[in-house]
Amino acid sequence: LFACLNLFVLDALSVEMGFALTSVIAVGSTATLIFSLASKDVAAKVMNGLELALSDKMYEGDNVKFGDGTSGTILNFGWLETQIRCSNELIVSIPNTQLASQRIYNVSRIKKCQVTQTLRFHYEDVDKLPKVLEDIKIEVRSSCPSVITDGTRAFRAHWRDFRDDYLEVVVDFHFNIKPTGDMYWENRQR
Repeated sequence: LFACLNLFVLDALSVEMGFALTSVIAVGSTATLIFSLASKDVAAKVMNGLELALSDKMYEGDNVKFGDGTSGTILNFGWLETQIRCSNELIVSIPNTQLASQRIYNVSRIKKCQVTQTLRFHYEDVDKLPKVLEDIKIEVRSSCPSVITDGTRAFRAHWRDFRDDYLEVVVDFHFNIKPTGDMYWENRQR
């Protein structure tokens, strides 16, 4: 800043220095513009990395899903990019500028899960369906102690649709289990 001010004063006073002072200023300004434009993307990545690091959205080791469908475990959270290990063990590096503009679903912070299944029944079984649906609810209550039945979450087994060759039934239950890990998958199999 001090050097620029001195050059401006010397130019204003028209001091002879043996070379064109305006040319030096023009070259310096052009070089500054080129450098600024070239480093714009790097600066944006660093700022987005800093924003993500200071926010409480995700940490290394968290299971996340992004708005573009990418999902996995955060391996490395850097200034310029974030590395994610997908479920197929593929490691993906995503620039922080892309992450900053997406929705982030942090699955690691979810305390409850939902299991929804669609079942198909033949039309000749329509008379048996009310009993079957009630039996499904009874079985889920008895075999899954973590099922939520207090009315705060859905606990359903209902007809949803009539198709050409079958009746469609949806079962929808919520549990006090995180939606990741062995406990979740064992609960789904019950």
